[in-house]
Amino acid sequence: GKEIYVNDDAGNYRVRLIGKQGRIILRDAAKKNGVELLGDGKEIYVNDDAGNYRVRMIGTQGRIILRDASKKNGVELLGDGKEIYVNDDAGNYRIRMIGKQGRIIFRDSALNERIRIDGQAGDISLQGADCAEEFDIVDLEEIEPGTVLTIAKQGKFQQQ
Repeated sequence: GKEIYVNDDAGNYRVRLIGKQGRIILRDAAKKNGVELLGDGKEIYVNDDAGNYRVRMIGTQGRIILRDASKKNGVELLGDGKEIYVNDDAGNYRIRMIGKQGRIIFRDSALNERIRIDGQAGDISLQGADCAEEFDIVDLEEIEPGTVLTIAKQGKFQQQ
């Protein structure tokens, strides 16, 4: 079968080389696959004590996936897309960073985009947020909530 086994003193294999798959399996003392290297798939898996992978590296995609104990993808790094995703417990991304666009997106629990930072455009969008800064305003006593303001020549705000 084009396989090589390296056993421990109890006769359990700790290292298994599978030639036809280009695969190497490293097992722990509890007979769980700890690390798997897949030559054909160009992947590496690092497993937890239960035998579930917690780290997966996919060479053909330039991708690294970090999973939590419930087998959900927690963080994903995509080299080809130059993106990072941080996911919630349901596996939906809550934070997405897009390097080639210079953008960071934050989503709420209903997966609505709430904050967007756009480095390319130089914009920060805060959905549902009010501007609570103090500004110098011309004729402040005439301004009511909801009034549209523009920037005056002196750098102060004025009613439109």
